[in-house]
Amino acid sequence: MFSKDIEKNIFRASFTCIFPDDEGWPLTFSYEREIRKPFTIVIGVGPSFRSTANETGELAIHGFVSAEFRYYFNLVHRIKKEKTVRNFSATYLSLQESLFSGPLALINLSSENAAEGKARTFLNLGLQKQFKQTYFHIFLGPGLHFNDLDKGEWVLIEDFHAGIAFGFVLFE
Repeated sequence: MFSKDIEKNIFRASFTCIFPDDEGWPLTFSYEREIRKPFTIVIGVGPSFRSTANETGELAIHGFVSAEFRYYFNLVHRIKKEKTVRNFSATYLSLQESLFSGPLALINLSSENAAEGKARTFLNLGLQKQFKQTYFHIFLGPGLHFNDLDKGEWVLIEDFHAGIAFGFVLFE
C-alpha cells in the first residue's frame, strides 16, 4: 500500500522558513537515506535568501549546507498500528549541523552589511509528512554550543530556532 511504503533513498526539493531568519530562507535539495529503521541521515544543499527588514529591496544570497542524523521515535509504533508512514512520515529527534556561507551575491546591499558565514549545531524535534509527491516538514530546537571540553565545559544552549518547509519529492 502506497501510504505504508518507505523508500531507502529519497530526493526532495523544499523551501524552508526558519525563525529567527538569521540563516535566511533556504531552497534546498536534500537526500534522505535510511541507515536502519528508524534511523536516517539527511543531507541538504542549496542557496539561502536573506533580506533586510527595512523594505529597501536589499537581498543577499548565501550558500547553505545541512547534515542531520534523525531518529524517528514513533515510526515502529506507527508501522505496528498500520498508520501512514510514507517515506518516514513520522516524528523525529535529530542532531543537525548547518553551514551558512558568506554572501555569494548581493542586491542593493553592501558586503559590510551582509551576514557573515557561520556553522551551527541544533538538537531538533520535528515532524515530516509526505502526501503523494508533496512534502511538509516542521521542526524546532535549541542551538548547541560546544565549549572547551578539556576544561569540563560541555554543551550550552545558545538560542532556539524553528522552521517550516514545503516541497516536492523529486524521486525515490
